[in-house]
Amino acid sequence: MANEIGDLEYVGGINPQRLTSLEEDSKTEQAQILADQKRFAKYGTNNPKLAALMESGQLMPAAELVRVREDEVKRAAEFEAAVQSEQSHSKTRIARSIVADAIVYTREPFED
Repeated sequence: MANEIGDLEYVGGINPQRLTSLEEDSKTEQAQILADQKRFAKYGTNNPKLAALMESGQLMPAAELVRVREDEVKRAAEFEAAVQSEQSHSKTRIARSIVADAIVYTREPFED
């Protein structure tokens, strides 16, 4: 008979764990859920390794990369417009005040 005590073999040690109540389990699960929600809200991921990389600045989310690239393109376009404006402004002479020594030409009717 296989159910006799003499047929038992030692396989390994037993690691006893304390039984927790349903209330304790729900509290730990709720704490983990809240921690995950905070991490997701801040970094966009629930992976703690990715969150640590993002926090250290070694990794940037794709949405952040797109936003940074759009800002760079916008700044480059604004700079180019400012350069064009400055170049066109430097080509035109605008009198700042009335010049006293300037010769004034007037047109008179032609008489035959």
